[in-house]
Amino acid sequence: MIWVNGGGRSDTQRRQRAALKEWRTSEHPSWLTEEVYHNQIEPALRSIAVSAIASALSVSLPYATQIRAGRRRPHPRHWLAPARLGGVSKNAS
Repeated sequence: MIWVNGGGRSDTQRRQRAALKEWRTSEHPSWLTEEVYHNQIEPALRSIAVSAIASALSVSLPYATQIRAGRRRPHPRHWLAPARLGGVSKNAS
């Protein structure tokens, strides 16, 4: 992740808060549940490069490492990207 003008963390947090405000549960795929994330996506991510996870989610490498290890779980609005990375889809259930 590249920060411009030294804004860094505060800019990132501002963008994240704005994205959370705009996110609508109704736009989230109904098949993409916490159970699917835990049982299918998390295990699939263990074989995905940390850099690919970081890039797909626009997160830092350390955070992507925690996601891959199952120590952190991104907000549900981000679940579709790791599902795609891991080859998990509605039809894969």
